[in-house]
Amino acid sequence: MSDNGEGGLPRESIPTYQQLEALPASERLTVLPAQIDDREHMNIRHYFDAAAKVILDTCESLGLDGHYRDEHGADAFTAEHHIRYFSELRLDDSYSTRIRIDAASEKALCMTAYLVDETQNRLACTLESTLVNVDLATRRAKPFAAEVAQQIDTTLRDHDLLPWKLQGYGRLTRAS
Repeated sequence: MSDNGEGGLPRESIPTYQQLEALPASERLTVLPAQIDDREHMNIRHYFDAAAKVILDTCESLGLDGHYRDEHGADAFTAEHHIRYFSELRLDDSYSTRIRIDAASEKALCMTAYLVDETQNRLACTLESTLVNVDLATRRAKPFAAEVAQQIDTTLRDHDLLPWKLQGYGRLTRAS
């Protein structure tokens, strides 16, 4: 595989716009004037915020929410993040956030948030995140509760049906 200079990844491992369309858009957003930096593109903190929000929203949809914390005395802690930029988002560009669960174990979950440039029909950014289920009393990893583990497995099976996968840097994705 040859490198195309986009985030140091081989061209074959970067999903196309058409492939990304298979993931439902979590949000559709527009780059606002307040998000533009002196380089005339969206500042990195706004890429991160949008990607982190779709990860948090996904955790909540999987059942990792306030009720989970109260009921099971556990929560998902971020163990690592890897962010990569593939193209600029500029003033008034439209973009969407999308998510894919890449791998899971009994105690951890790895997912990738995609910021998709809807104006230019291309990938703008990815944020890979590895989350660990942590017992809030002991501050140690513990297995996800059964209902959350089932939801993660169901979503992972659905995402595994997609004919592409970003070659990730996370610990779980390297092992899968």
